[in-house]
Amino acid sequence: MMERVIGVGFVGCGMVSELHHLAVATSEEARLIGVYDVDGARADERARAWGVRAYASLAEMLADEAIEAVFVLSPLEAHKEQVLDALRHGKHVLVEKPVGSSVQDILEMADAAQRYQRVVMPAHNYVYQPDVWRARRLIRQGDLGRICAAWVTYAIFHSEEIAAHYHGVLREVLAHHLYLTLYLLGRPARLWATQQSLHYARLQQDDQASMVLQMEDGSVAHLFATFGADDPTSNPWTFMFKVLGTRGGVTYSWRDAVFQRPLGTLGIAIVPYEESFTYEVQHFLHRCILHGDAPLSTIKDAARVHHRAGRAEHRHRHGGAGPGGRGVVD
Repeated sequence: MMERVIGVGFVGCGMVSELHHLAVATSEEARLIGVYDVDGARADERARAWGVRAYASLAEMLADEAIEAVFVLSPLEAHKEQVLDALRHGKHVLVEKPVGSSVQDILEMADAAQRYQRVVMPAHNYVYQPDVWRARRLIRQGDLGRICAAWVTYAIFHSEEIAAHYHGVLREVLAHHLYLTLYLLGRPARLWATQQSLHYARLQQDDQASMVLQMEDGSVAHLFATFGADDPTSNPWTFMFKVLGTRGGVTYSWRDAVFQRPLGTLGIAIVPYEESFTYEVQHFLHRCILHGDAPLSTIKDAARVHHRAGRAEHRHRHGGAGPGGRGVVD
């Protein structure tokens, strides 16, 4: 029996909206009703391309009863007010990461979701992949034995023009690594971090960052991301994770399926990456809204990620950031 189709509205029509549009377009549970952007010309352009309505204001979108779920894809600085406004209007919300400008902002969103009895799900798309679910299952079942170490890497060159849309690699990319590590391995006991700027001429932000996490069970996770270089080698670290235990291991890579077609911020189509948005949207609409399940990575996880990223930045600014330092105790 066919379940109802959920009307969706996009707040923000930047590059990441292309990936969310692709996900909604392939979902049987959703129909994109319309879009809003502070840049009206951009909203009009997206609306024409996608055959949907362009709203003149956020208030106009939120007043539309055909929209049940709002995707907040706008710049970070607007997230809190737009999420809270959507919740006040009875909408469920998927919000892109970074979810909020502070831990307090994120917790306010969580409180409002509970108060209005609506779903607020962070767009932590990396955990919405069957390969990741398998890895978590193997770890939780003990099939890999005692976990010794894990690696999460990201190496995709971003020009300064593209990178200008981000707030730096630690906040934008290692945030993915952090919630993925939380999902697979649990909370860290300590972390060490470092940031660099290697190829920017104008931008005052990091284009490379790394973390070492000591987990509560004694295992170590190594997180690395760079906008400074692609990986052209025979076993590329474009994006991959690997977990090793005393009895086995598990790994996953985006390079298992690629083809020539740009979308969003990437110059090629990385199929597992694009599919993660499809699985994410399916979980949000089908599991969370229609069936009342929790997100796999929650709004509280988003607060934990923001806290740890902030601690890492503080540690880097005030010295002792390298693996030889004392580390930050969480």
